[in-house]
Amino acid sequence: MNSKVQFRMFTIFDLDKVEDYLHEMHLKGWKFKSNRFGFFYFEQCQPDDVVYCVWNTSYLRKNEVDLQRIKDRGWEFVGNCSYSVFRKANNLSRIDGIRYGVRLGGEAGFDELYIKTRTEGFGSEVKRRIITGNYILSKELSGDCYENSLKARSRVEKDVENVSSNKENAFELEMDVMPAQATKTGIILYNNKGEKVDIYFDMKRGRLVMDRTESGKVDFGEQAEPHKIEKEFDLHKHPEIKEPFRKLNSVNYKNDFALGTWAPLTLCDADTYHLDIFVDKCSIEIFVNGGRIAMTNLVFPTQPYTSIKFYSDGNKTAFKNIKVSELGL
Repeated sequence: MNSKVQFRMFTIFDLDKVEDYLHEMHLKGWKFKSNRFGFFYFEQCQPDDVVYCVWNTSYLRKNEVDLQRIKDRGWEFVGNCSYSVFRKANNLSRIDGIRYGVRLGGEAGFDELYIKTRTEGFGSEVKRRIITGNYILSKELSGDCYENSLKARSRVEKDVENVSSNKENAFELEMDVMPAQATKTGIILYNNKGEKVDIYFDMKRGRLVMDRTESGKVDFGEQAEPHKIEKEFDLHKHPEIKEPFRKLNSVNYKNDFALGTWAPLTLCDADTYHLDIFVDKCSIEIFVNGGRIAMTNLVFPTQPYTSIKFYSDGNKTAFKNIKVSELGL
C-alpha cells in the first residue's frame, strides 16, 4: 500500500485548520495515520468524504467523560500526538447495507435481505441514529422534543440587562467560571444597538478569546501596512505558507488587523478561572487568576455596553460569585 509524508506547521491553537487539512487529504485518497514533529503520515485509500475532529490532548486527559462521549457518538480514535485525532464518515448513506459493504440473506426476498443485512451489518451508532430520528420526527413527540430543546436553551443562556446606569458607563465585572464539560463558554457585553464584545473560553483549542468583530467601529486597519519585522518573521519562520503567519494565527483578521485576540490557558492550568473585567466607554481589560493572563483592547461602540449575556455551548458549565461594581470619579 502506498504511503505519503507531508510537513505542515500547526500550533495547538490551530486545531480547526488541522481538521480541514486532514479532511482535504482524505478527499484526495490519503488517510491519516499519525503525526510526529510536524510530519503527517498518510496511507493511500479510496477517496471519501471523511470528517476529522481534533482535540487538545491535555484537555481530554482531564475530562475522560468527554473522551467517552466522543467515542459513543461514532468517532473513530486515530491517535495521540500533541493533539488527539478522531474521524468518521460525513454521512451514513453509503452503509445502507444494500449497495455497499456486507450483504446477507435474500433467498426469501427483499424483506429478508434488508432485515438480515441491517440487523447484523449495522453498528450501534447507525441504529441509534435511526431510532433517534424516528423518535424526533414522530407526530406525537416532535412537540415535546422542541419544547425540551427550548428549555435547555434557556438554561445555557442568561441575559442581565442595564448593569451600568451611571453617566460614565464604566463598571467592573468579577466572576468564577468553571467550564467543566463545555467546549465554548463565556460572556457577551452588548448595547441596545446590538454592538457586542464576545469574551469566551475555547476549551477545545485551550485559549481565552476576546472578539470585537461586532464591537462597533472596527475599521482599524483599513490603511494599515505590516511592519518590516512582521514580514521578515513570516518569511523566515514559515516560508512554505502562502498566507502570512500572523493571519493564520489570529482571530477574525481583517484589513491587516486582528479583531480578535487570545491568550493560552496553559498560563493558568486550572479548572476554575477567576475573571476580573474592567469596562468603560472605549476599552476592556481582562485579568485572569490574579494576572496570570492580562488582556487589554480598545473598542469604539456607538453606545456604551450596558448589558451582559452568559452562555455555554449546551454542555455543563458554571458561573459563580458574580459581582458587578459601577466605576466613576
